[in-house]
Amino acid sequence: MARRPSTAGPGGLSLFPFMSILACLIGVLTLLISVSAAMKSQETGGRSQEELRTAQEFAALAKARAADASRLKELQAAVATDDAEEKKLQDLQEKLAALRRRMAGPEAKDPDKSSRVLQKQLEDMIASVEQLKKERPALQKRLAALKAELEKRRKKPESIPPVIVQPGGTGTAGSGAKLFFVECTGEGLIIHRPGSDPQRVSSAAIGTDGGYNNFLGQVQRTPGSLLIFLMRQEGHTAWQRGAGLAESRFEIRTGKLPIPGKGPVDLRQFDKNFRP
Repeated sequence: MARRPSTAGPGGLSLFPFMSILACLIGVLTLLISVSAAMKSQETGGRSQEELRTAQEFAALAKARAADASRLKELQAAVATDDAEEKKLQDLQEKLAALRRRMAGPEAKDPDKSSRVLQKQLEDMIASVEQLKKERPALQKRLAALKAELEKRRKKPESIPPVIVQPGGTGTAGSGAKLFFVECTGEGLIIHRPGSDPQRVSSAAIGTDGGYNNFLGQVQRTPGSLLIFLMRQEGHTAWQRGAGLAESRFEIRTGKLPIPGKGPVDLRQFDKNFRP
């Protein structure tokens, strides 16, 4: 019967405990490195510093927009209150005129009808009208200011300038490449073609949309082609689906280029026929 080989070292000393300790130490170090990397990723949500900065700017704009909306409601309420005061003054003036006509009419000679109650109503109404007349200039000035501010807030915001994409950089992957462009947004993809309006594809339709699949087929058939994904801040999900489909099913080379700001993409530096 064959004898099992010995794992002992020179002099009959076994090296197994030392190797076990070494393997455990390597495992612990690997675990610590993995945990540290995971914690670092959670601090930034898996996003780059540029994406975090853009997200913070977007959050600040959203907060400012909410404040403007709240202020707009307050202005609308104030305008409505001033309109009600204006209508109240007009009603009082009409009632005063009616009372004066009654007091000057034939029925005023009748003691039963020209009573103290009627006289008191007339005096109270005259006092109210005089008080409102004193307050009217200030109310009208305030009303004019509120209406001007309300009209200013109702105006459409100024158009956002386009984001001009410049040729060059690592995104072109070398000179002579035939470039194709797809914009990634929070709603999905936007296909940019020279001489055609941008074509939108929702995130849910990526993979089944015939227009996007035909576009990828055109890119695949073009020698030396490179598909550039123009990344908006909220377009990460659309990029994962769109680029994944292009690389896995159509075997297309892809690149990624971040797009700062909110303006429309301007690709006319690559081809003058591109439409923003």
